[in-house]
Amino acid sequence: MDAVVVPGPAAADALRDLGVHESRIFEGFNAVDVARFAAVAHLAPEGEGHRYLFVGQLIERKNVDGLIHAFARCRRPEDSLTIVGTGEQGASLEHLVARSGLGSTVQFVGSLAYELLPNLMADHHTLVLPSTEEVWGLVVNEALAAGRHVVVSDQAGVAQSVSGMPGVYVCPPATGLQQAMADSRQAWAGPRRDPAIARHTPEAFAEVFLSSFERTG
Repeated sequence: MDAVVVPGPAAADALRDLGVHESRIFEGFNAVDVARFAAVAHLAPEGEGHRYLFVGQLIERKNVDGLIHAFARCRRPEDSLTIVGTGEQGASLEHLVARSGLGSTVQFVGSLAYELLPNLMADHHTLVLPSTEEVWGLVVNEALAAGRHVVVSDQAGVAQSVSGMPGVYVCPPATGLQQAMADSRQAWAGPRRDPAIARHTPEAFAEVFLSSFERTG
């Protein structure tokens, strides 16, 4: 190929490792409809306690069991965890919650229509993406655009791209979730109304594709 467009520095590094010449790599930023989520960035969760949120498949590489264990260790009595998604580990994860004595502090929502996700995020403080393997993790973009904090595994492709943004806590998924979740709770001072992710729009990513066409055409 004359040009390869990648969504961030982690993907660009992978191409360099494969021997792709620098002149053929065009780096952008993987994008979501940030405006849709930014529309709720002014809304703060109501009630007591810190509300953690997971959105994704309930499968092994998502490490939801690791998240539940971390929540059990770091939670305060008023805190809660909402788990959105379905998958082959659903039943075993519910059993884990029951065995851990977490009761109603952990709620399984199941599948959720995409148009309802912004308002759900607005009702939480911190999104957690604890994956042991993740190509990117677009839900991180969405949560940041909604003004939320994010705890993200350093094994997610998005981690390197957002690590310097306010409200982001990057950690190793096996050993760092508990501390990162506690740190996020401690630092919460309300939703961010001008999130740094807001400039990484689909239109901005499209410009990278146009640039690659122009320089290789």
